[in-house]
Amino acid sequence: MKTAGTGIVFFSLFIFSSSFAQGVLTPQPISVILKKLKSDGYANVKQVKLEGDQYQITAMSSDGGSTILRVNSFNGDVVDMKKMDSHISMLEVVDKIESLGYSSITFIEAQDDHYQIQAIGPDGKKVELKVDATNGALTKNYVNIR
Repeated sequence: MKTAGTGIVFFSLFIFSSSFAQGVLTPQPISVILKKLKSDGYANVKQVKLEGDQYQITAMSSDGGSTILRVNSFNGDVVDMKKMDSHISMLEVVDKIESLGYSSITFIEAQDDHYQIQAIGPDGKKVELKVDATNGALTKNYVNIR
């Protein structure tokens, strides 16, 4: 009886290794994973890294918060999620900057912890601003940029 059990284990390992060798257990193409995440509300993906059998993905959720997802690379299911500090929306940042007298915004970009903005300052000079992405505080103001 012990021999039959050992035979079943070896047969199972053979089937598993044969399936693996034939490519049955290969990760999904990243395009498939990204499309699934987009349909789940994670359209703005910032980084994807394959770690073992999971993708670690940094993305913005539909509520504007940055999230680190662990995604099963074989089926695309999210297996773990960690929300990072929530970012205020770009519209909120623009409203705040305009209320401070800045105008003619020519560039705005959300980065990890801040927004970078190019605009005209209250004094009419070109400026580059850095605005804290979590609370909207103006953290840097560079004057006379090109």
